[in-house]
Amino acid sequence: MRVTVALFLVCALAACNRPAAEATAPASAATGTTAAAPEAPAVDTANCAFCADPAVVRTCDVAAGVPTTLYWRIADPAVTSVGIFVVDDAGKDAPFAEQPPSGSLKTGPWLKPGLTFKLKDPQGKLLHSIVIEGRDC
Repeated sequence: MRVTVALFLVCALAACNRPAAEATAPASAATGTTAAAPEAPAVDTANCAFCADPAVVRTCDVAAGVPTTLYWRIADPAVTSVGIFVVDDAGKDAPFAEQPPSGSLKTGPWLKPGLTFKLKDPQGKLLHSIVIEGRDC
């Protein structure tokens, strides 16, 4: 009897030290393939007037911090520079950067769904705006 109890305890303790099984995505019953979350559409950064990559933020990633890269291309030769603004929580335009009429710039890890970026000419005229979209995880 003691041998059986001892053997049971050894097996139970050994099971506690086993590594956890890796989680896998659920398989589709029809195809047997792994289901994946839908991806955000690709951003054509080479041809956009003002865009962000990524322009869609998964809500579960916001707490960890999500940066984006803004891209812009203003063809009007009269525009010699642009101002990039972020709309703050109070709805006011907060200056983010002043840049040449074409380029790119990476933000910090503070993206969230609904965040708005504005691109303005030196006189303050709105040229373009982007609203960061949200997606469930």
